[in-house]
Amino acid sequence: MGKALVATLGFDERHVIRSLLAIGMEGVEYIVLLIPDWDIDERTSRAIDKIKEIASLAGVSRDNVVLERIHVEDFWSSIASIVKVFIEYYKAGVEEFMLSLGGGLRALIIEVYTATLFLPDYIASNTTVRIDLEPKNLSVIIKRDDIPLRIESIPSPQEVDVLKALHSKPEPLTSLSKKLDIPKSTLWKILKRLEKNKLILRSGNIYEVTSLGKVILEIYSRAYK
Repeated sequence: MGKALVATLGFDERHVIRSLLAIGMEGVEYIVLLIPDWDIDERTSRAIDKIKEIASLAGVSRDNVVLERIHVEDFWSSIASIVKVFIEYYKAGVEEFMLSLGGGLRALIIEVYTATLFLPDYIASNTTVRIDLEPKNLSVIIKRDDIPLRIESIPSPQEVDVLKALHSKPEPLTSLSKKLDIPKSTLWKILKRLEKNKLILRSGNIYEVTSLGKVILEIYSRAYK
């Protein structure tokens, strides 16, 4: 089973190294460092070099210590980018993730944690979150799948088509059925699922996309294609 350590990084490499030791080196294929898409500070550069040095001693190729730059100033775009990072490494063969949130920009840490709420089940169930408690040199370990606050259902491609249509223009079932060429009975079931998951709401006979639905569309368009 391929493993990856995904970590937010600021000026200090120690939490990354502690997480690396905690995960165990056997099977670790990638160390993915999440940083803001700004110029790299000299201290951050030294931390990256130290992580590469430790990784190579532990048998992880320096080339597999990868920087992923996140545009932290755009909250939902950042979340979409972070979800995409997990999906891409899963497709590259990683089956187990440890997410280390012990350092780096606060905004980035919040965005990364929020992104875990949108991970597909097949990734979330194999992701562990580690949060360092610096003063006591301790850490909190959380299995991501045990956290109840999650987006339960990433919509199917057909559901995304419905969301896109309603995002452009709120409509009743009949006209939406004609526009998308979906039988009304099938479309009604789709709308009920989307409504249950709070991605759309109905006002009278008109359906429209909720704020959460718009967020899902943003993440889907950036991360799931």
